[in-house]
Amino acid sequence: MVVTRENKIVLSFLLSVFLSNSCDAIKCFDCNSANNSACLDMHLHKMHAIVPVVDCAKALPNALSSQFFCRKMVQTILHPDQTPDLRVIRSCGWVKHKRECYTADNKDHLETVCQCFGDMCNAGNVLENVKITVLCALSAIFVYVNNWRTFSIRCYDCNSANNSMCLDPTVYDAETVRKFLGTIDCQADVEAPQRKDFFCRKIVQTIMFKGHEPEVRVTRGCGWVRHHRDCYKADNEDHLETVCQCFEDDCNAGTALTYTTALVTALSILVIYF
Repeated sequence: MVVTRENKIVLSFLLSVFLSNSCDAIKCFDCNSANNSACLDMHLHKMHAIVPVVDCAKALPNALSSQFFCRKMVQTILHPDQTPDLRVIRSCGWVKHKRECYTADNKDHLETVCQCFGDMCNAGNVLENVKITVLCALSAIFVYVNNWRTFSIRCYDCNSANNSMCLDPTVYDAETVRKFLGTIDCQADVEAPQRKDFFCRKIVQTIMFKGHEPEVRVTRGCGWVRHHRDCYKADNEDHLETVCQCFEDDCNAGTALTYTTALVTALSILVIYF
């Protein structure tokens, strides 16, 4: 399965929606373990009741940015004559870092800061699972798109031995192609040994005959055993064969495969001369 530009745009849009989650109106836990020990560990639900929650936009009306998010800071306070002190601060943030979690080594303390973008996500247990949640969501979206494109693919299905239009459908108008050539749904119309990752295929054969000129035959259809190259050649006993595979609806009409061949040729020229 090749992820197209359109699929990437859809995934990027869904990711931005997933992460934005109405940052302007976000609510966060607000506490400091220096004066509230419940702030240290909020894995227990009863701790939530004794840690205040604030609406960031209302609590920080004079902030430089309205794009608020939640933040958790774990500080190790260094003392010259005693054991270091661990301090946890949970609050609203408004200056985003490029990474979700980062560390800082200051003069008198070490600091780890994590940021997240959902209501009350800085409660520790939620914050630790932000990356996993995002990855799971993206994985589910990608699998859905991948399966949808793979198993519902439609391909031209013909053989120039009994349909001359199969030689080159691009010379005909779209209405004529739809009427006399047509496509099939690979998953619904092809009997394969088991459910397969279907794709479209175009085979150009040069049939050798003793005593007269070779015959060029073109076959278009569904395939389910992929080759490691998009196009490859085979020299059989009685015919030469060029097979090209592609992974979008109706891509084996000729034009898409022509573009693929042209791209491979262009890249080869660049490699050779540059």
